[in-house]
Amino acid sequence: MRLVSLTTVFALLLVAALTARAERSSAPFAETRSVAEHLRKLAREFPQRDAERFIKVGGSSVVSRAFLHCFAQDDVELGDREDLRPTLERLTRGRNPSFTRTSLATAVGYNLRHVLGGRPPLILREVRAMNPRFALVFMGPNDVMGKNPGVYERRLESAVDMLLAEGVMPILGTIPPRPRNKEIDAWVGPFNEATARVAQQRAVPLVDFHAAMSKLPGSGLARDGVHPNVYRAGGKTRPCDLGPEGLAYGHNVRNLLVLDALDTLLRALDGRAEAPQVALGR
Repeated sequence: MRLVSLTTVFALLLVAALTARAERSSAPFAETRSVAEHLRKLAREFPQRDAERFIKVGGSSVVSRAFLHCFAQDDVELGDREDLRPTLERLTRGRNPSFTRTSLATAVGYNLRHVLGGRPPLILREVRAMNPRFALVFMGPNDVMGKNPGVYERRLESAVDMLLAEGVMPILGTIPPRPRNKEIDAWVGPFNEATARVAQQRAVPLVDFHAAMSKLPGSGLARDGVHPNVYRAGGKTRPCDLGPEGLAYGHNVRNLLVLDALDTLLRALDGRAEAPQVALGR
């Protein structure tokens, strides 16, 4: 069984730049354009943005060195996804790859209020520092503690619109499950629905971390029941081991899904792949 492919299929159901065409879904569409069309339009209007750079926006799970940093090292095991190797090499060219940068828009405890704050807002300061084409906007795990999806949705809209106005394509992500905190877990669904609506309305890609991690042992969570766990082998953490053993762990799956999303978006940008429309539902 090709575990990586199966993981990608169920985890990226809502990513409009990935595997399935929109016409296969019965979900309603608020936009007729696809993510690929939207991305190419941004590239035409903002040609100065660097397609080999992205910024990170989020809290502790994004700050973690287990998230993406390992892609800039030598111990990357792609398993049966060697097709991602050219994109990995493309994104690690140069002295300061985006994978290892400490973003101005990430910190432990950050929610959307933090990244939208400041003059200019932190999210724009990071854009101006990096000149990226893409932004990994993986907010929500801290926002959900406020139990107000309406406020969250309005703030997420502001963040997405701010990035699009700068020619940066946001990549959104759902909140992973919280099975050990039933009260908060009950709010995860409404927050993820809000994220999906924003992605669908703005024609931006959405990576469904919730679907992916729900299938993992222990929901792919560490002992605290909040943060993703990571594969260990030989006494070392191996977050970029994307073989069958590694893909039983939260950070490893997240790393695969992000690299896969970047790969497909770059293919779409280069005209090497089509991207279906953003579907709100499954």
